[in-house]
Amino acid sequence: MKKTPVIDVPQGEEFVLSDGQRLQNIEDLYLSLANMPDEHFDHHVNEEKNDFATWIEHSVDDKFLASNVRQIDSKEQLLKTLFMTMYC
Repeated sequence: MKKTPVIDVPQGEEFVLSDGQRLQNIEDLYLSLANMPDEHFDHHVNEEKNDFATWIEHSVDDKFLASNVRQIDSKEQLLKTLFMTMYC
């Protein structure tokens, strides 16, 4: 996995969580996942969609990371993937 710099998305392309919290970058996503209730995670990642992967692809503009995230269906695995992407 390649290291991805943490860069804020353009204004207006923030990710809005189901609780209204706005995320500017993948580090915000990583930090919010640690305390995110399972039902909020399941709202964004389920059999029909992966909102995080879509946002990473289109707003963060990282197709490689989005491809990896699209295959993830657990909060723990997403945390690990984001950590490895940002810090390793």
